[in-house]
Amino acid sequence: MSNLQDDKKAKVLVQIVTTSGNYPDTGFNEYPPTEPLSAVLNQARAHLKLHDTENWIAKLNGRTLNQNESLAANGVSGEAVIMWGQDESGGGA
Repeated sequence: MSNLQDDKKAKVLVQIVTTSGNYPDTGFNEYPPTEPLSAVLNQARAHLKLHDTENWIAKLNGRTLNQNESLAANGVSGEAVIMWGQDESGGGA
């Protein structure tokens, strides 16, 4: 099988979850593994009408993702629910 055929079959199913809602609302959107995570997050930002997301972080299974890299480079495969929001880590007493 050629690489082109492999690329057509290799899809990543992604849902972005925020405190303001999910993108898509239900289920998953399908992307090629080479899709930049930033492009997926930009679609979610527009759909959910989000503002001031510059400092938000994306996490998959508690692991912070690099928004400047592709889904594949971030190890995102199969069905992925990506949590996206403000960093909740911080100090404490």
